[in-house]
Amino acid sequence: MMAPAESWNLHFRMGDVMRTLSLFTSVLALVLALSPAEAQFSRRGVAEPRLVVFGDVVLSKPKGEFADYVDQGYGFNAGAMFRLDRGGMLGLRAEIGVLQYGRERMPVAFDFSGRLSADVVTTNTIGWLSAGPQLTFPTGAVRPYANVAWAVTNFRTTSSIEDRQTRENFATTENASDFSSAVVFGGGLYIPIGGRASTAMLTVGGKYYYGGEATYLPEGGIEDNPDGSITLHPARTKTDFVIWQLGVSVGIRSRRR
Repeated sequence: MMAPAESWNLHFRMGDVMRTLSLFTSVLALVLALSPAEAQFSRRGVAEPRLVVFGDVVLSKPKGEFADYVDQGYGFNAGAMFRLDRGGMLGLRAEIGVLQYGRERMPVAFDFSGRLSADVVTTNTIGWLSAGPQLTFPTGAVRPYANVAWAVTNFRTTSSIEDRQTRENFATTENASDFSSAVVFGGGLYIPIGGRASTAMLTVGGKYYYGGEATYLPEGGIEDNPDGSITLHPARTKTDFVIWQLGVSVGIRSRRR
């Protein structure tokens, strides 16, 4: 018989899947309803570039019980979007990113020589890989967009020995790592830059990661014992967080005419 906790988690996951499918269906229905006007969204009859690449700097803020153990973080995000229609309304978006939510530094004492100087640096990170549809209003000085995605997330803590002078890492140990998943809801604005001939846009946006449970180490979650061993103090919670994004996207025009 399935345990009550396992049953609840399965129900939670199925609810996420159904909500994602429902939202995806709504996006498709909206695009189909607007498709007769698609030609109006192309500037002077010129199709938007089908492939768009982008990069962002991100700032994160944990939510719910996740915020009891994790502080805000920062990192980067990159990806690509392929537009499915000539007007550029509907696209498929994929992205990969990582952010750091904790970092500790402590000196290393070498018993055999005082000529070496190094630190042990412990870093806590969240990485993600996501994909899903995006709906964009493709004309105007400011162009809003909305997207939904499913993401695989990784919560990882590593410790490295770092040279104080060169900042070079020459030994790294993984202290903890766990994978989870999230349903992602996002939106923002594209602002064209660089003139009429340019396909570059400033992007401002945000995303809510409605995350599942994961086991992770908070900052300060590794205790050093007198005998040289360590004790880990992990947390296990849901992993909801928000990221705010600022970056640039560039459309890659095809050479075919």
